[in-house]
Amino acid sequence: MTMEIISGLYHDQRDRARRLVEFLALTPLQKEHWIELSKLMEAKANIGYADTWTYLTQAANGYSLGLHPTGYVASRKQARCVVGLFRRPVTGEMAVHLINPLGERRLELICEICEKVTNSEQILVYIKKADSDLLSILKNIPGFNWSEHFAWHALAPKEDDTRPELMLDVSRSLELFERGRLNQARDKYARFSKKHRHFEIVWLPLSTKRFNDARQIIQRFFSYKKERGHVEISEPFDYENMLVAPSPTSRARGLVREVCYIEGNPCALLIMESIGTSNALGLYCNLALYQEYKYLSEFVIHRALTVSFENGFRYMNLGGSESEGLHVFKEKFTPVDRLERKWIVFSPT
Repeated sequence: MTMEIISGLYHDQRDRARRLVEFLALTPLQKEHWIELSKLMEAKANIGYADTWTYLTQAANGYSLGLHPTGYVASRKQARCVVGLFRRPVTGEMAVHLINPLGERRLELICEICEKVTNSEQILVYIKKADSDLLSILKNIPGFNWSEHFAWHALAPKEDDTRPELMLDVSRSLELFERGRLNQARDKYARFSKKHRHFEIVWLPLSTKRFNDARQIIQRFFSYKKERGHVEISEPFDYENMLVAPSPTSRARGLVREVCYIEGNPCALLIMESIGTSNALGLYCNLALYQEYKYLSEFVIHRALTVSFENGFRYMNLGGSESEGLHVFKEKFTPVDRLERKWIVFSPT
């Protein structure tokens, strides 16, 4: 396929997406929406990994189709839903994501959006991070099906929900590194620490002046993956909002954004956000250039756990995983809970 054809397809889908945004009366997701969204999140029976600004603006980001960077929000009386529009990797066709629907009348909002999308574009609508109560209702409505029939990506049918979210007990996982029987986490952390004991290693706040260092880490991380033939589900731009649109959370010590430097060289990016008023932090970015610094990934997780402990959080949610390798890496930190997330899809046919 020539570059001219690819460019033409991109512009066609971008224009279609912009028309759909207008047709659905979607509003660009802004920080002023956060107060009302967070109130609806706190009203849920079980607040979770998707109930943060960091997650929502990453999951709905509009960079791939030239849309609003932080995505959109659909607002109706007593209902809110963050909305993203993307190209489905399996087919290249445009699709809509309804993310973490909230409020008493969220079912009505979902059905309204699905009907309008079907009438306008005849494309799939994915509902993700919905709670079990909502899913149990949707699965019995004609047109809604489990996502197994409509894989998002061949290697990750439900993106980062392909494998379960893993929850760590912060104190228990820290003990892995510090005492008890030898284990993978402790062994690799010790190897890293020993090799770099004479190196200057510092963690610095992710301020504006360090954005380029953070972007350098992200770009190099993905370049290394590509060189080794890894098929990545994410793209570098998926992390951009974590830099330029930080969470407006008002919770003290509820947002952690740090860059790690070894001998002055940026090598790791750590971003966490408190999950509502719960005693858990969500880990949303722990990119480490382990290709250059062996076992750096374990060092970064240790840092995340240490900061979580010092800030008074009992749990850390690592999120789900797109790949088996990432899931296995997270399992070594002995999660105390595993949360399976289902997606449901509305199909026009």
